Amino acid sequence: MLPDIPTIDDVLRREQVETVLQPLVDLRAGRILGYEALSRGPADSPLHNPLVLFDAATEQGRLVELEALCRRRAIEAFTAQDLPGKLFVNVTPDTLLQEDFRPGMTREILRRVGLPAERVVVELTEHFPNPDYEVLRRATSHYRAMGFSIAIDDLGAGYAGLRLWSELRPDYVKIDKHFIRGIEQDLVKREFVRSIQEIATGLGCVSIRFRLSDAVTSLLREAPAVGPETRVEAVGEMFRNAGGLDTIPVVDEAGAPTGVIRRSRFMDVFLSPYGRDLHGRKPVRSLAEPALLVEHMDDRLDFVGHIGGDDFIIVLRGTDWEGRCNAVLDAFAGEVGQLYSEEDRQQGGIRCEDRAGNETFFPLLSLSIGVAHPDPERCHSHHDVAALASEAKHQAKLQPGNSLYRDRRRGGAEPERLLAERSADSA
Repeated sequence: MLPDIPTIDDVLRREQVETVLQPLVDLRAGRILGYEALSRGPADSPLHNPLVLFDAATEQGRLVELEALCRRRAIEAFTAQDLPGKLFVNVTPDTLLQEDFRPGMTREILRRVGLPAERVVVELTEHFPNPDYEVLRRATSHYRAMGFSIAIDDLGAGYAGLRLWSELRPDYVKIDKHFIRGIEQDLVKREFVRSIQEIATGLGCVSIRFRLSDAVTSLLREAPAVGPETRVEAVGEMFRNAGGLDTIPVVDEAGAPTGVIRRSRFMDVFLSPYGRDLHGRKPVRSLAEPALLVEHMDDRLDFVGHIGGDDFIIVLRGTDWEGRCNAVLDAFAGEVGQLYSEEDRQQGGIRCEDRAGNETFFPLLSLSIGVAHPDPERCHSHHDVAALASEAKHQAKLQPGNSLYRDRRRGGAEPERLLAERSADSA
């Protein structure tokens, strides 16, 4: 027998609404601005989708009840987790016109949980035709009198965005995703968003835009992880059974990365003559490359990514970026010497024949870090940021030995982020 599909009546009676709190980050200041409360219906049902959920409530005349439930759940979830910043809650302007709308309900909930009204932002979505601006102005004044801030959601997606902005004078405007998606390739979208930001600055309003979420999500790929004691032969089977798998992370019991196994280097060893016999039963930690970089980063703020070969990228958001880069250089200098004999270390490299058979001197392996600090006012896309980072890396590699180079130019679009490209040069 198929399970019963929940109805709006079931959702309201059983209070089957869950809250997802999505962080809103101020990239310029490097802090959490607040959290937007997103509501979901019962899992494994059509009503789990918020669009379906709210459309069904509207059709059955239960929108005010549903929004009241969602708002209460959002406030309770926000306070239960003791989160920083402001709580952004959605309000459909239509509900303000309903006879069963009860003013002051949100304030009652806030008083019960001990959350100041100043930490709540009421979001008004503009997906509705022919709004009654007088009613909206009165409602906005009412919310402001209680201490709430006002936000317009999805600016540009509905019928009267700019007039709504002019009439309500919100504290926050959230730009519709349509104008952000593909913005780096669309001059019209860039000009539109730039104009909105200029207007917001002139009015003392904060503009919020969702950036890169779709692109980043599309790039994410799940990869299996192994423990340091996993046998080498088991890892070989994983690579053999997954043709597109290039890298396997090695993590400890807490899930923290301790190293990485790369297909090309692993197979060079594993498929060499007697490689399986010699290494198959050994723990994979014997072939893992150490996470040189991760252990010196702040996992709450920083990001480490592998570009390819011996090139890496680091996104540093903390103010102590220079100290972290120097720590990486010091650690590299301490470990790289173990790859050479005492004679090689003394003479600063090795003498051997190159591919053409000529005797050549190869300096010790070195690490170069180039740092770029993009200016959000002058960088118009990620291509500008990449150009700055690439030039910084180039300049760092021109310096002999281990080096740290900071590019003083800032013309390139991610606000106040530091990008460092790491290259281990084998000369």
